[in-house]
Amino acid sequence: MQQRREKTPPGIAVITPQAANVIRLLCLTGARSGEILSLKWEYLDLDMGVARLPDSKTGAKTLHLPRPAVELLSGMIEFSEWVFPGRGNGHMTEVHHAWRTVCKKAGLAGWRIHDLRHAFASVAANSGHSLPQIGALLGHTQASTTQRYAHVAANPVHAVAEDAGAKIAAALQAKPCKGEVIPFKKKAVGS
Repeated sequence: MQQRREKTPPGIAVITPQAANVIRLLCLTGARSGEILSLKWEYLDLDMGVARLPDSKTGAKTLHLPRPAVELLSGMIEFSEWVFPGRGNGHMTEVHHAWRTVCKKAGLAGWRIHDLRHAFASVAANSGHSLPQIGALLGHTQASTTQRYAHVAANPVHAVAEDAGAKIAAALQAKPCKGEVIPFKKKAVGS
């Protein structure tokens, strides 16, 4: 007896687990989509938390993998030389269709897959990391490329001002202490 395959109910959008993992790694690493799609298992050193890419847009690059990315990759099954095998002998070549499905389901308009890279850099800038560090992490060869995140990096400074101002305002509102008040002596003219 042949088992019946369940169909996805109308109106329910789905993406493959493989596409979901590509999108997760893009979120977690700030990598370019081509860098993730063309990953080979041999590039990965999960103990060190890196992927050593022999070629990227800017040449050879070390992609730093945060713990959640390492955990994700560790849980995947290796059955091809490619981390994300495609049809035939190659690797997946696109994830844009899956990304559009995710955006539609989430109610996000105008988000490109590359915006995940920008979001990663913005989170790093908002966390107080320096633009040169962020540029090195993303593999930027020009400092000006990373400068687009400079406006975001000002937010932590504003947060410090808000925090300090709130503490001072609270102190100013506190009930005065019942200690002795000592008036200032007037300064003599000419002194």
